[in-house]
Amino acid sequence: MENIRTCPSDETLTDFLARRLTRSARQQVENHLAECAACREQVAICAELLLADPAGEAAMVSEAVTRQAVDAVLALGPSAKFH
Repeated sequence: MENIRTCPSDETLTDFLARRLTRSARQQVENHLAECAACREQVAICAELLLADPAGEAAMVSEAVTRQAVDAVLALGPSAKFH
């Protein structure tokens, strides 16, 4: 039987970055990130954006980060579903 991985929601990943998760929930996300390159990439991109402007204001994003984000989305293929 195929092992189907369930990725954390965007809200959970945001809470992970903002350190709003319980210790148990944080550990679950860390364990997932150890196995899921797509979520690691999403967290890395979001973390870079937050560090660039922690107040949440609109921030300039480097072309390299934009290209990385676009490439990640394109790699998901046409059947990808976004929430």
